[in-house]
Amino acid sequence: MLITADEVSVQTGTVYTGSELDKVNSFISNVSDSIEAFCRRTFPSPAPGAIKAVALIEVRRLLNSEPGVATERVADLASGYAYGGAAVVLSSASEDSLRAYLRWVSPRYGSIRLVTPTYVSALPVPIVTVPSVVQGPTDLTITGRTWREGLVQVQHSLDGVTWVDSAVAESQDISDGGLPYWHTSFPIPAGMAVYGWRARLRFDNDTSRWSRAVQTEVT
Repeated sequence: MLITADEVSVQTGTVYTGSELDKVNSFISNVSDSIEAFCRRTFPSPAPGAIKAVALIEVRRLLNSEPGVATERVADLASGYAYGGAAVVLSSASEDSLRAYLRWVSPRYGSIRLVTPTYVSALPVPIVTVPSVVQGPTDLTITGRTWREGLVQVQHSLDGVTWVDSAVAESQDISDGGLPYWHTSFPIPAGMAVYGWRARLRFDNDTSRWSRAVQTEVT
């Protein structure tokens, strides 16, 4: 399995036992199998950070949904559920993230660029935007712009030294005439911490330098 029940507990702030633990492990198994089937590969243990992030988001989504329920009403309050209560293991957003990840790790090169060890990419780095303060646990949305369409690799760090892959997103053109836009989500656990975020762009077999890190304080 790509993640463990303990990792889910860190994300949700809940310790699972008995039947609840069985349910969490069942969701983990279903999500893990669905991710590996979608990617058509088996991931090692530990799984890549970007893959674990997708798995954690999907397990948390399943824990917060009630399959088969599209809407419910209590007195004058009504709530609607994503996908109309359909039994969807992987959301469309997660499938997009997995496609982008697969394109990043297995690019289809149209040409081969020969570079020297001192080569420095001239690609402009991505713009990265995150909330300055959030309260966990939550799914943090990371957004940005690139100078043109391409793939954006996102990493996070808790100490500014060790960086971990968080996601790979696709930056696409948008209708407002501005620069191509990208976004991704990352599951933030409960507890106080400061996350650093950085990103780089891949375009036409070239990869930019990392952007300057921006920070999110988790309260």
